[in-house]
Amino acid sequence: MGVITHQEHGNYFQYHPTEESKTLLQRLLGLEAYQRPKWYCPNIMSLCNLGHYQLYPNPFTWKQVFEDEEGGTFAVDWAYPETIKATNPVLVIIPGIGGGEDDPKIDNMGGMAAAQGWIVAVLRHRGWGDLVTTPKVFDGCSLDDLTMLMKDIQDKYAGSPVAAVGMSAGSTMLTRYLGQEQPPVIAGMSICNGFRSKNVLNLERGTLKNRFYSWAIAKKMGQTIARNRKVLKKKEGFDLQKALRSSSLSEFLGHVVQSVYGYPDIEAYWEANDCISGLPHIRCPVVFLQPLDDPLFAPSVRDLIPYEELRKNKRFMYMEVPYGAHLGWLEGLGWKRNRECFQTRTVRAWLQWVRDVLIADKSDDHDPSVEAVPAPAARSTPNPATEAMADSTVGGVGTLEGLQTIDVAVEDGGEGDEEDRGTGNHVRAEATEAEDPVAHGKVAPETIVDATPL
Repeated sequence: MGVITHQEHGNYFQYHPTEESKTLLQRLLGLEAYQRPKWYCPNIMSLCNLGHYQLYPNPFTWKQVFEDEEGGTFAVDWAYPETIKATNPVLVIIPGIGGGEDDPKIDNMGGMAAAQGWIVAVLRHRGWGDLVTTPKVFDGCSLDDLTMLMKDIQDKYAGSPVAAVGMSAGSTMLTRYLGQEQPPVIAGMSICNGFRSKNVLNLERGTLKNRFYSWAIAKKMGQTIARNRKVLKKKEGFDLQKALRSSSLSEFLGHVVQSVYGYPDIEAYWEANDCISGLPHIRCPVVFLQPLDDPLFAPSVRDLIPYEELRKNKRFMYMEVPYGAHLGWLEGLGWKRNRECFQTRTVRAWLQWVRDVLIADKSDDHDPSVEAVPAPAARSTPNPATEAMADSTVGGVGTLEGLQTIDVAVEDGGEGDEEDRGTGNHVRAEATEAEDPVAHGKVAPETIVDATPL
């Protein structure tokens, strides 16, 4: 049987009628209609994170800083369930431009997943949260940092299934990653995926509103350039002031694609960013969630979504909803806003489906033979990468060779880690039993995450 299309509650679905997809469809139909409040404005919702409740305050209690052999760094924030076992599933969250810093939607997604028993890792892109120590910054294309994180998860949680969510530029990265050979991911969700990222340039040929979005994206990407100017201004051929004065995305990229991002030309950059060619090679089930009123899709969402390519893969579920803007997702009834947004509701339903259908036969929730494993203790640890940032010098672009990590706690108490520079091995903090009974499974790690909604 071929592709099935289904419309219900104002939402459009496209999928192959496998048993797997049918059960997933029922979970997604349970979300019912997007609840559009009277004050709904997709343009404002696409530009800021205002209006979202902070349902899970500070769910990420451990920061792990990865460092490559050239000294380049990026961070991963971790959230943990109350009880950790050897096969707790892991959820990787890949934000888009901006890195998800101070985004309540990321906090709510991570806190919700941890409350369901997931170990959660949020990839913080280079140059957004912490300053870079080498001239390598987030460009929306490179998969090196995501690959490093996935390798670290495989080493630390070898018995755990891994699922991943990507948003906007992060969804394009996730789709390209899943198209590689045998990625260690059992299910993915792609939210507001641009697919052919070059299409964002259509904004520059549209209405005044569209051109404003092109300017806004350029300014957003320019923030990481401005924040890291001490390191980046030493790049040969890079004119910092011209880049920051750019009035459109294409103008901004013209100043950074070669000198900062390291691509031979703009076409090579867009080719590296395109995820269409990898769609046929994805072997795990993926949900593509797309709001129809996303203002970053010009001239319209339906003009740019690759429906035909999505139909060719039997593991894909495409879900199109009438509202949501670009990662806005606020809901409400009348003038009131809901405590939980549509994105969080959808990810919750999808994660439960992943556990019930894809990993149900691997569940050890009631198996007394599976022992609890340590969660990282919440301690105050100096961040060697942050300390080095004040005296950053230009170095080469980092590679996958010689990866090492430094664990950084968020809360107070305890001694700092010693850095193991030169070995290229994974380094993490270990607390003694006397220092931290949580780390040895003696008590429930209440301090690890507050999973109770306010």
